[in-house]
Amino acid sequence: MLKIVYGIVAFLLIVACQLCTVVNDLKEAMQSLGLSFEQEYSWDIFCAMMKRQSHYVFERAELPKGITVEMRALLVDWLIQVHDSFRCAEETLYLCVHLLNSCLWLSKVNPSTFQLLGMTCLFIACKKEECLLPETTELCFLMENSFSKKQLLKMERKILDTLKFDVSYAQPLHFLYVVATVGRCNQKVIFLAKYFLELTLLDPEYTLYEPAQLAAAALCLSRKLLNKNCCWDEEEAWARAGHLYSFSKIMLTKIQQRMLKAAAQASSLETQATFLKYSIPERLKISSHPAIFHAHPLHEYS
Repeated sequence: MLKIVYGIVAFLLIVACQLCTVVNDLKEAMQSLGLSFEQEYSWDIFCAMMKRQSHYVFERAELPKGITVEMRALLVDWLIQVHDSFRCAEETLYLCVHLLNSCLWLSKVNPSTFQLLGMTCLFIACKKEECLLPETTELCFLMENSFSKKQLLKMERKILDTLKFDVSYAQPLHFLYVVATVGRCNQKVIFLAKYFLELTLLDPEYTLYEPAQLAAAALCLSRKLLNKNCCWDEEEAWARAGHLYSFSKIMLTKIQQRMLKAAAQASSLETQATFLKYSIPERLKISSHPAIFHAHPLHEYS
């Protein structure tokens, strides 16, 4: 009987030590994200972020009448180019596409003003995430002056009214950075994961998953492709990072298969903004990495 009690106590101590280590790692991760003043609340912030995930899952991926998957992909691809030309924060792009998805879900969308809707979502996202805002006249110029400043501001009011001024979003990027920091992932793994994650913006099917699920799937897939000979310390760190999420392996593999297929086809599609964006040396030319095109079936990594 005593042996059983001692065994249970020993197990609980191990779990407590692991949890303490993860919390400390999480504090370091928060600091790396520029949240050093909130370190003591890092675990509470992370838990709150995870609890909000279900609010950003859509019940269906069908688009409004008159808007096709191809039209949406072309618009998002163009928004990625505009976002990159303004050198906006990464979070701005993800918030922009989330606002666009929300509008497609909640309101009727006129195909003739679809580009204006996308650009206005980017404008609102900039107001939320950026210190310096693009000029409305410049945004109109990028739309070849097909829409006026007055129309853009009117669309802004319509979007905010539709969303009831709720422009909050639990960023998949934040989850990716936190888990990658705790898991001691190297720069190449992070860049490849970010590439997989950005490709999800083009496909409305990904709105059926939680942002954290997408981030976890992208990061796990990146590690599978690149970290084939990890040292013991890296594996131990990644095992600790696994305590931060509890998504099923089957679900993650399903998402990863779709991500890998999208990445393998990215260079041959009309929507190449993300592929080209991650093909430059500053991003390690990660979109052309041989691991993407010569990957074995995912079940072989299990």
